[in-house]
Amino acid sequence: TANVRGNRNLGGLVGTSRGAISNAYAMGSVTGVASGSTLAQAVGALVGIQSGGSITSSYAIGYVAGANDRGGLVGSNPSNVTNSYWDKETTGVPSDAGGTAKTTADLQGALPTGFDSAIWGIGENLYPYLKWQYSGTPVAVSGKAYSDAGSMVLAGADVSAISGGSLLGTATAGA
Repeated sequence: TANVRGNRNLGGLVGTSRGAISNAYAMGSVTGVASGSTLAQAVGALVGIQSGGSITSSYAIGYVAGANDRGGLVGSNPSNVTNSYWDKETTGVPSDAGGTAKTTADLQGALPTGFDSAIWGIGENLYPYLKWQYSGTPVAVSGKAYSDAGSMVLAGADVSAISGGSLLGTATAGA
């Protein structure tokens, strides 16, 4: 998922939800930006504002920042949320009215309650993933990227994974 910036009703998956969200996730950061002297409103890692509908079997892990009403799962007006979670360590939101806070280890250790194993997969050091997205179990790659022969950790630089001369993918290094 992508990173999102804006002033109001911002979510990693959707800004304003009026319908059903099921078996979904968001991983990008969501940053509310002030408009004049007014802080951003309704900023959530999955949904900015929920105006009816429901959220089931979903999760979010993206960092949430810069808002009066921010949430680990839903920024404002969470209602009818079942079996849905956010990572309280990565989102920076320790508590919220909608969904259930989990640690990174809790979300990566096993499928959360209510997640159907026919739809969701899990692997070592992985967040739940939708099985239709992968032909097999994905592999987590983690570590630090360095510049200058290992003297300085890279942040914000593109890092590529190559195996057997073929590019496997590219990601941006964190802090």
